[in-house]
Amino acid sequence: MRQFLLTYLFIVFATATGSAQVELNPYVGLITGDRTIDLVQPTDDIFTYEGDRWQLGIDALFGAGQLAPLVGLSYRMSSYESKQAASFDYGRLRLPLGLAYRVLAADFDINLVLSVAIAPGLALGDDRTETVILFENNIDWRGRAAATFYLGSVTLGLQYGQNVSSPENSFGPNGDFTLTLGARF
Repeated sequence: MRQFLLTYLFIVFATATGSAQVELNPYVGLITGDRTIDLVQPTDDIFTYEGDRWQLGIDALFGAGQLAPLVGLSYRMSSYESKQAASFDYGRLRLPLGLAYRVLAADFDINLVLSVAIAPGLALGDDRTETVILFENNIDWRGRAAATFYLGSVTLGLQYGQNVSSPENSFGPNGDFTLTLGARF
């Protein structure tokens, strides 16, 4: 696994220096969908939590061609509250690795960029409620497909993420949509 990641990153950086272009796209996103989760407590009670989910990230596209390698970094923050128990937060740090396709050439100010990536993730932060441990700190895998609309230096995007593997004690939906607003450099 480690050799695969190192080989991929080496190829990305080698091709980027050959074409002399790196395009950065930092963004903030709102994760849509169901905001409630039910957690079974050790006493077999079910507590309902409502939450907000946000995502901060940056994607880098390498090369001036329409097909470009993509490397990113994103942090997904989830905050949950319940009337029955104390609130809790947890986060996931992800490293998307994949390919992007620019519908028009890279130097156009208006463009549509389609991308697919595999995004290994690691749990960070408070991953337990008062009584329930949500995740072990292991790596899980997530697939990501995205469409990003460039309008000058502003970007609007829609990402769909689907868990490929998740811990046995994970919760929430396996797939979700994220609306993003960002910049392009």
